[in-house]
Amino acid sequence: MNKIRRFVDFLMDKVSELSILDFALMKMALISFGVIIGAFFSKFFRKFQAIFWFFAIFSYIYLIYKIFFRDKNYFSRSSLRI
Repeated sequence: MNKIRRFVDFLMDKVSELSILDFALMKMALISFGVIIGAFFSKFFRKFQAIFWFFAIFSYIYLIYKIFFRDKNYFSRSSLRI
């Protein structure tokens, strides 16, 4: 349980550093993913499916980088060693 608490604290610390643009990209990623799921059920969105995949993948990669890899010194703190 202590490991989960430390991981949640880590994520909360990282989320507090996100800007409005980062939240906008996160929302775009979630919306894109939802449209991708919807594309399998609708002929209208199938022709735009590649564009939605691009936005979803780009947004997720950017957010993962920003949360986990931007500040490499954060992982060297002894309090986060799992």
